[in-house]
Amino acid sequence: MDLELLKYFVVTAEMEHVTKAANELHITQPSLSSAMKRLENNLGLPLFEKDGRGIKLTDYAHAYYRKIKLALDIIDEANSEIAKVQQNLDRTLTVFAPSLFNFPGLMDVIMHDYPNTQISHVGLSYAKIIEGLKEQKLDFAICWTPHFDPALTYDVLVEQEIVVCVGPQNAYYDREEITLEELNALPFIRSRIGEAKMDHLSYIMSKHGISPSSISHATSARDELSVIESSSLASLQAVDISKKYARPSKIHNLRIKDIGPIYENLYLVYSPDNQRPLCRDVCRLIREHFEHYHQ
Repeated sequence: MDLELLKYFVVTAEMEHVTKAANELHITQPSLSSAMKRLENNLGLPLFEKDGRGIKLTDYAHAYYRKIKLALDIIDEANSEIAKVQQNLDRTLTVFAPSLFNFPGLMDVIMHDYPNTQISHVGLSYAKIIEGLKEQKLDFAICWTPHFDPALTYDVLVEQEIVVCVGPQNAYYDREEITLEELNALPFIRSRIGEAKMDHLSYIMSKHGISPSSISHATSARDELSVIESSSLASLQAVDISKKYARPSKIHNLRIKDIGPIYENLYLVYSPDNQRPLCRDVCRLIREHFEHYHQ
């Protein structure tokens, strides 16, 4: 017997209306009527009778409905269990986590405990990260955040200082601080618009009244800092990122005098509904690594 035909029967029996059942099943009313007639012909008995503007099960069809509904529920449960097994066997994590590579030893820790794990890193806007986490297309993200979504969990990993990065050709290279007025007169470079890092740095700039005279765009953080090193352009960065990509360059970090130190939290973000053991275990390793990193 065609399982789809039996599902159509269960929905029709529960809705007690062919048109409403067809809408629920996203098929046309004639298609559903034809399917129910085909099922009745296969069984050799009528299953429905008119009831005002709707329909209802015939007396002997009630027992058939109960058995079919139970069987379909059992099949759905079995399919769900198989899907969970397949998901748990999948050793691929899809993440937004550039900071995985910015902290010494973090990837080594993950690969040591889960050597067969493949980490697929994606570059997304913050809005797309939130959407991906909620739909579980992303396992987790490591990022700053301009706002919090109540459906997700945010674990603070580390507090990062946001600084102005300048190279030897910049007029303020020998300074430790720069005023907001001086900063806004500088040409800036930043990574692509539409990625989470850039979304948050734009939020920080807006929050603190930072509006440089001109802004160029780089293709990556590495490219961005390479340009800074060889030009008079400046950039806003987290200290750990600037150190990671700047060694052994001569890039210098400045604080903004009028504002004082700017600190932002780096978060591990994930959906509490994501029950994949691999995701939970790697998130635990990341939290433990950051706890040890800052002891």
